[in-house]
Amino acid sequence: MTTTSSRATPRAVAVLAALLAATVLLGALALLPAPANAQAAPGWVPFSDATIHPGVQTVTGGGQCTANFVFTDSAGAVYLGQAAHCASDDGSDETDGCAATTQGLGVEVEIDGATRPGVLVYSSWDTMQAVGETDPNACRYNDLALVRIDPVDVPLVNPSVPYWGGPHGIVASTASGDTVHTYGNSGLRPGLNAKTGTSQGQSGEGWTHTVRTLLNPGIPGDSGSAFIDGQGRAFGVLSTLEVLPNIGANGVSDLSRMLAYLETHTDLDIALADGTLLFDADGATVDTATGQSPTPADGVQRLSGDSRVETAVAASRDAFGVLGAGAVVLGRADVAADALAGTPLAADRNAPVLLTGGDSLHPATDEEIQRILAPGGTVYLLGGTAAISDGVASSLTADGYQVVRLAGDSRIETALAVADAVTDDPATVMLADGIGFADALVAGPAADAADGVVVLTDGSRTHPAVDAYLAANADAEVVTVGATATTAYPGRRAVGGQDPVETAVAVANEWFPTASVVGVARVDVFADALAGGAHIAQRGGPVLLSTSSSLSTPTGDHLRGVADILEDAVLYGGTAALSTTVADQVRDAIS
Repeated sequence: MTTTSSRATPRAVAVLAALLAATVLLGALALLPAPANAQAAPGWVPFSDATIHPGVQTVTGGGQCTANFVFTDSAGAVYLGQAAHCASDDGSDETDGCAATTQGLGVEVEIDGATRPGVLVYSSWDTMQAVGETDPNACRYNDLALVRIDPVDVPLVNPSVPYWGGPHGIVASTASGDTVHTYGNSGLRPGLNAKTGTSQGQSGEGWTHTVRTLLNPGIPGDSGSAFIDGQGRAFGVLSTLEVLPNIGANGVSDLSRMLAYLETHTDLDIALADGTLLFDADGATVDTATGQSPTPADGVQRLSGDSRVETAVAASRDAFGVLGAGAVVLGRADVAADALAGTPLAADRNAPVLLTGGDSLHPATDEEIQRILAPGGTVYLLGGTAAISDGVASSLTADGYQVVRLAGDSRIETALAVADAVTDDPATVMLADGIGFADALVAGPAADAADGVVVLTDGSRTHPAVDAYLAANADAEVVTVGATATTAYPGRRAVGGQDPVETAVAVANEWFPTASVVGVARVDVFADALAGGAHIAQRGGPVLLSTSSSLSTPTGDHLRGVADILEDAVLYGGTAALSTTVADQVRDAIS
């Protein structure tokens, strides 16, 4: 196979003149519609006002390339991605990043639409050479560079991909036949920048995707441009044009692997910025950029998916950027028992709670784990093999993750194993009913706020394992959450009400009196409150409960009582879980 990099140089122009002529004759592309419901990132200028965004031209030492995605770090810096080979000194035929000569970090990069040059601060080629990389797939396909945008120009940035919209998160794989989209901006092409193609699958141990847009392939100058899948998710960066024998196909380097490499070998804290244009295969028209806040103007946000598994993924996507989680806590989607005490663990490990089937890893969960957790990271399985099988554990191990199973003979011993994993010296032990689920779930964020753990009771009865745990942690404050746990262990500090809805309000009053955000989940289904509890704990708020058809009275009364300090409310689950009536009533209560 013969390949050439797609950086625009005079040498590359001669190679591809015929393909360029074919591009000029290209007619209208067939576009395939796909819905998207991603939440916009905060603080970006509306796309129509932006002069810096994915798809703008960059020039490094005379070679013109196309920017791919926008990235941010925890310090507030903003970066524009391009291909590492854009800074190569060895010409367009050199594709070995472990051997090529580059211009080095610190070189200025001209950015179309910017008032000042950017600075090259990361190059996968320079990094691989510095660490002595020998993996041939990494050397050939790890082709990512980051250009730090001058702070003066940050107000000119929007992270959306032109025409298509997105990206909305990241996906680590494409299959043969998958529809993909890209936006090239070669100075050699007279328009026709928005392109649709088809993946021919991955190779190089996942490092590269072969993509074909036969009548309009990536050409010199398109190098580094963004590739998104049929749902608007980022998956790759244009690296090479295959000349022989697969004429017209492009080599697209895998973004998830390149970001994992960056995180492993540098101190950079980088996250992909989601676009404010909502992805639309017929052309994006909806821009959610407000320049203010990622939550709607009325302060009510809904995180939901087509199932409880996808709702948990939606909560994770809202909380964590690319490779941004410290771990993952994994529970079974259809049985509450073993996951009830998982929220404090998730909060302590900077992790989401995700859900899966017992026998196999759910594809949406697998994809989200790969998006937020670098290989080598830890996935905690809640429960024994009857809850989550060894097959799920083996799948995660095969993906490169460390698997830690937290389990006991029953849900009560499993909760104690989780508590021991959180800390060996809890300040607070929150006892909650282990036969039901609601009290334990609302106790989760409070336990995190109180530097504590959740321990389950055997309904209204004591349990010898719980007794032993309390004896071993005699210095901890013990709080019973809800009437059932109070019956099991009377004489302790009791926080609760006559039912789970009232108990959730009591917990909110006790541990979150000044919280500016609350979560709301359905009272009679555990899954949304489980994933939502981990999500809202990260934001420092409680979980409140409601019936699905109308807002429960105690919850509404509480929201009205704290409306002056409350800024946001997050609803977990779709309209089947919490109806539009509930959303409207929450909106009215906090306004």
